[in-house]
Amino acid sequence: MSGTRRYAAFVGVTGLLAAAIPAASAAVVAPYVNDFTVSADDFVLSQAGGGWTLDTSDSGTLGHHNTNGTGATLFAAAVQVDGLGGPADQAGDFVVSGTFSAGKLVGSFDYYSVVALSNADGFNSSTDSFYMFRHLHNQSQQLELYRIAGGNSERLIRIAAENIAVNTPYTITLTGTYIDTDNDQVNDALKLVGTVSRGSESWTLEFTDESPLTGSYFGMRDQNANNGAEVIMSWDSFSVVPEPAAGASVLILGTLLRRRRSR
Repeated sequence: MSGTRRYAAFVGVTGLLAAAIPAASAAVVAPYVNDFTVSADDFVLSQAGGGWTLDTSDSGTLGHHNTNGTGATLFAAAVQVDGLGGPADQAGDFVVSGTFSAGKLVGSFDYYSVVALSNADGFNSSTDSFYMFRHLHNQSQQLELYRIAGGNSERLIRIAAENIAVNTPYTITLTGTYIDTDNDQVNDALKLVGTVSRGSESWTLEFTDESPLTGSYFGMRDQNANNGAEVIMSWDSFSVVPEPAAGASVLILGTLLRRRRSR
């Protein structure tokens, strides 16, 4: 079965392994694309659960292989991007996207997510502020968009989707477009569109936030329930590009990825 499901909401308010990867020291400039065939040096990587591992062989991946028994483990990979975010009347539209796949999952509560407009690189739900669009692998089989602001975690919208299939690539994308809701010629809100796709099948949700967050960090934030079981999760690519138009953004992303893979 193929097709697209769309929901909307408007609310006012593993080759050559490098086990230790250095933290980012400077911001990058959009358009930014990393297919993980060379490095992950632009990212600040959490070391929870054994940390992230870069595999530059073949297509290149950045992921984590977790077998500890401490329960839920969060993995954050953050890159600071200049020229996007900031106050709504000055900020640039963006598309944050990545391709992920799972070698093994626990199944009780695992997820992949992309993060946008975080004020810090840890993507900490208790202290930081950011948007998180995630694909859940559990009995609920859901896509969820969260607005997390300094300990206040608000689920903005949730829709049903398929469970994450093992050894299957998915593309997860969050597009942010600043809009003028009161017709005063000044942008004052942020429209967020989240999509997960696998082949010809896709699921899409939408939400408009009239109090947009203003951080400059983007990235990935994964979680596995673990509970002593083996979990293998990885990303094949990640990008943050300006969003002048949906078609143009896809063209920019495809061109940059082709350039990187042809090196």
